Amino acid sequence: MPFWVGYDELLLVATHATDSGLRPVIAHPERAEEILARPALAEELAEQGWILQVNASSLLGRHGLGSRELGWDLVERGLAGLVASDGHRQARPPHLDEAYDLARERLGEGADRLFDGTALALTAHHAAAGEEAGREAAL
Repeated sequence: MPFWVGYDELLLVATHATDSGLRPVIAHPERAEEILARPALAEELAEQGWILQVNASSLLGRHGLGSRELGWDLVERGLAGLVASDGHRQARPPHLDEAYDLARERLGEGADRLFDGTALALTAHHAAAGEEAGREAAL
């Protein structure tokens, strides 16, 4: 989620992508000011079937306490579907190994799915979530 784009604009773009047959990945919602102020917005994004991607560096506290706490909350409640790097350049290394080790400590084997960013893993994870939601709706 770009820091200079508001939540309403994000919804418009992500909805357009969905309507075009794409599944948006919402990058680092735990770092966006609007979501930090109103964490329920992250739930709204996840309820749309959009993949929330938390930064590994956020889980390590490198973006402040608020981003760390919200990042772990999203991961532990199953709202985040992916943990990825924010390693845009050498001055900002990925920190994936450190975050993975912490996630394994906190989540056990459940952490593995968060660090497998292949398209197949994303599709399989969200297809299973959609099937589960469909079963719940049928009950």
